[in-house]
Amino acid sequence: MTAAAPAPTRILGLDYARAFAIFGMVGAHLGNAPAFVLTDPSTWDGIIHGNSSILFGLLAGVSIAIMTGGPRIPQPHELPTLRLGLLGRGGVIFAIGLLLELLGTSVAIILTFYGLLYLLVLPMLRMRPAALVALAVGIGVVGPAAVSTIYSLGYLIYAPGFDMLFGGMYPLTTWFPLLLLGLALGRVNFTKTLNAITMLVFGFGVWLLSQGLGMLLTPVIEDVELTTGGTTATMLRALADITPHGGGTLELVGSGAFAFALLGFCLLIPRAAATVLRPLSAVGAMPLTTYTGHLIALALIWPGGELPYSNAVWGITVVTMLVVCPIWLRYARRGPLEQVAAHVGLLAAGQRLVARPAVVAATETPSGGAPSEEDAPPPVRE
Repeated sequence: MTAAAPAPTRILGLDYARAFAIFGMVGAHLGNAPAFVLTDPSTWDGIIHGNSSILFGLLAGVSIAIMTGGPRIPQPHELPTLRLGLLGRGGVIFAIGLLLELLGTSVAIILTFYGLLYLLVLPMLRMRPAALVALAVGIGVVGPAAVSTIYSLGYLIYAPGFDMLFGGMYPLTTWFPLLLLGLALGRVNFTKTLNAITMLVFGFGVWLLSQGLGMLLTPVIEDVELTTGGTTATMLRALADITPHGGGTLELVGSGAFAFALLGFCLLIPRAAATVLRPLSAVGAMPLTTYTGHLIALALIWPGGELPYSNAVWGITVVTMLVVCPIWLRYARRGPLEQVAAHVGLLAAGQRLVARPAVVAATETPSGGAPSEEDAPPPVRE
């Protein structure tokens, strides 16, 4: 058994971003937000649809990078320990997902698939950022069209395992590229102010362009589906559809860019705001617990899968999280389920828990300070 490492520091910008993703997920489950249309301000609260889950995919990769060395590429002799730790965490997430499915809510539980991502990412831990980006782009461009074409040909009617990975609300061709991009981001010094500004400006610009392009191409897609149909229409939708959870390449580009922009914004929040925003960072530090807790509450208050779809309920849930999470973290180092995931992961790797992480500014890591060993990335269904 190895000795405990020095207490790590915590990057507040990541916690802020997780909190916003949690709130978006709650709104998608409970709120009454319409479909987002860029040119209609009355629909702008509908931006939570699709973007929240995409943001989690990016943050998952960043967190895995931090847990496996941050900017430093792990050495070959370190890989067994790191991989065992990720397998332990992934196993806990997978098991929690199976239990949540027994609640019978109408929410598509992401945790089982999320746990599998921990297995799939293991071979990529030593890849360079440029290689990770290239692989992510390749999967994101080719994957959706290829999978949609195979489905349209009828070859996967009796393939439930394949459908779990490539069909439904969370196709691997959407989530895995975001995970790889997040892993690449975590392998560079992304907390620098200049890098955060670049993420914000570039990400927001690409998102706007993708929204505009998607609006222009939507009638084209619909026309091709009506007049031509077949494989051509299927491939076109897979490439150019921006519908939330549609799994298309353009959705991946746009929502991924939005995730980069939001993370950049959160990293730019100054140190002086840390005390005031303590409730927000506390929610982001407990993503697995808040996700699981809100689903349990749904099952208890609205059994049978019927959800309220009320913005008032959405607001009450958010306020409850903002009150409860900082109180919990005042007396504990992690959320309860984060503690379980961290403990199992470290036990699997032959290690033990470190001291409570110190808090640092969103865009600052003290000289000599280690990046935070992030708790299990926020596995949620948006």
